[in-house]
Amino acid sequence: MDLSFSGTNFNAKKWINEALQSGRSPDEPLDSHASMLLMKLQVSSTDINTSLEELSNQAITKIPKTITEVEKLRKEAFAMKQRLDDFDENLFKIETRGGNPISILSELDRVKSNMEICLKAIQEAENLTKIMSEIDSLFGSNNIQLIASQVGSMQKSLRVLEDIPEFKDLQQSLTKQQDRLQDLLWIRLEKALQNHDTESARDLLSLYQTMERGDRFLSEYERLSLQRFQLWKTYDNSTPFLDWLRSFYSQLLNLLIAEMDFTAQVFKGDTPVVSRLLQQMLGSIQTSFEARLEPLPFETVIECYQETYLFSEQASDALSIEIMKFPEEELNTLKAVFLPYFKLQKQVATTQQQSLISKLRFPKGKSFNETLREIEKSIELLFSNLDTSLEQSLEFTHGTEIEGLTKVFSEVLVEYLNGLFGCVKELRLLARVDGEGVAIHDQMEDWSAFQASMNLLQIVSGLVTRLSSLDTLLKNKFLSFKSSLLFPLSKLPPNSSDWRERVHMWLESDKSVGRLRSFLTNLEDPSFRLFPGPTKLCASLKSAVQNFAFDTLFLFIREKLNQLPSLKIQTEVHEQKSELAPLPYITEIGEHLLTVPTQLEVASQALLLLDLSRISASNSPSIGSSEEEGSLADGDLELRSQKEEIVEGTVAHRWISQLCVQTVNLYINKILEIKPLSASTSAQLYADIAYLNNVMSELDVVVDGSLLKLQELLKSSPKELTIANRSDEAVTRKLVQAVAQNRGIALTDN
Repeated sequence: MDLSFSGTNFNAKKWINEALQSGRSPDEPLDSHASMLLMKLQVSSTDINTSLEELSNQAITKIPKTITEVEKLRKEAFAMKQRLDDFDENLFKIETRGGNPISILSELDRVKSNMEICLKAIQEAENLTKIMSEIDSLFGSNNIQLIASQVGSMQKSLRVLEDIPEFKDLQQSLTKQQDRLQDLLWIRLEKALQNHDTESARDLLSLYQTMERGDRFLSEYERLSLQRFQLWKTYDNSTPFLDWLRSFYSQLLNLLIAEMDFTAQVFKGDTPVVSRLLQQMLGSIQTSFEARLEPLPFETVIECYQETYLFSEQASDALSIEIMKFPEEELNTLKAVFLPYFKLQKQVATTQQQSLISKLRFPKGKSFNETLREIEKSIELLFSNLDTSLEQSLEFTHGTEIEGLTKVFSEVLVEYLNGLFGCVKELRLLARVDGEGVAIHDQMEDWSAFQASMNLLQIVSGLVTRLSSLDTLLKNKFLSFKSSLLFPLSKLPPNSSDWRERVHMWLESDKSVGRLRSFLTNLEDPSFRLFPGPTKLCASLKSAVQNFAFDTLFLFIREKLNQLPSLKIQTEVHEQKSELAPLPYITEIGEHLLTVPTQLEVASQALLLLDLSRISASNSPSIGSSEEEGSLADGDLELRSQKEEIVEGTVAHRWISQLCVQTVNLYINKILEIKPLSASTSAQLYADIAYLNNVMSELDVVVDGSLLKLQELLKSSPKELTIANRSDEAVTRKLVQAVAQNRGIALTDN
């Protein structure tokens, strides 16, 4: 029940209704619930009355005491005001008597101060004279504490008398006495520092500080300690450097821990002496360290770097007391630890390029299948080497050399892809598709080259996919370094692991860091590509493989048609009226074309990877002699298919259609090379062309153009040829003139 009645908008009726409804179970009578509420209100009222009574009694008791205190304060304030008025009145009386009493008092105070200074100078001069007269006997006593005290007293006196010319020469004497004392202390100091005698070292430090030569003490400590840090000179060439480096870091860490224990008690943490000692030692061996790293294999350098990274963590822990008081020393120490690797980190791109190029394997096989297997192995080896190189480089540089690494990967990929172009060229020679090699194909077609080329197409398409995946993978991996590489240095917490990973950046120039920042920013652009050159080259390689595959299909046809001009076509039966049968060369071509769909079906998976816009034959000349004006090109042939739907079989059909176009193109050229064209030869060619048209119809390809016109011209009379030569179409006139010339028919203008 809410018993708060202090609200300014308190509504009694509303409160009663809410109180009666809340906390009441459905089975509880309303009267019983109201009685309970009334009892709670009575108890609350009694408690409030009791509290009011207690507070009232306390207030009544404290009021007299409070009144007394207030009165006391009022009287003290009045007395203070009276005293201030009296002081003001007395000051006024003094000023009205004449003169300037404030100035007089100030002058008297100055005189007193000067007299005190003179007195002190006289006392110090007396003390200095006394010490100078006794100093030699003091040194004879070998009482180190007393000698140090007197030398310190000389320093104090000379500091007071430094402006008096008569005492300036004594400064040289003081230096001489300090040197004498330091010589006395040297043997003890060397022994205390070498034996880590904490108590003696602490006493000696106090003596050095007494004569204001604490820096000399620190210098001697560093000199003697560096002698214990000469572990680097113990390297034996018979031991692998990596194994020796582990031992070196282990011993060095033990020395650091021992020195930290010693210096913490001697210097009380007033100076980062061990951190600077380590920096000096590492700086002295930097050149030698670099020389020992340089001839090592990159994999061994990585392992050495891992050992150095581990040591940097352990050293930071060992030096934590100094680092907490002097945070800047951690960065200075890390720079000294990692500096021997900086040169190699800057050269990592060049190193990786040399390594990757040396590991490239360009396949060479004695057969199609062997070459394809070698290509697949070389691709796996390439990407495996790239992955290894990436991981090693990122571990070594923590992402600072990613731009150079990207350029190296691009150059290596270009080198490899150029090698694959050479493989394709060798496969073309092996398949004799460029007209080089031994004799032409036998009567039975060999489809091994075509199937191998289609398999190669699948391999190259897989290479394109892997290259795209590598591009995406590297972009994501490189972007993961952006936050750590570009995070403001001032916001990095002390002893952060990022410090070790960014030492390489701190050694860079601002220009290099700015270039890295720009590169990482470009990676965020979705359209940005790391390997535009290799990607373009891959597309060209895929196109070259497509052309190779198409050329293997066209090879049998090309070789058969190349024989056409030299064939001796029999003419005895041509005088008969019976229909002529097609010659073997064209029937073999027809059978080859009819077999192509079956071969394409076997390579159906590879067909899906084709770029139909790039299908062409490498050895397909334009129609007509190149020396004559108006040569026919592929575009002069009108090609159409009876099926226009885009279905799965369309890819194969496009290949067949293109193969027919190239066949017709070459066939026309070879027919035009037959000189002379006798009537019997023309009749036979007419039958051969009719057979080829039937084959193409069966393949659902219809050539409605130059071949049909040529077929018609082969049987045309001289008058019909003359009429045809008047055609507005340049292609028609071209064919008419060629056929007429080969048939020995003179065209007339009439």
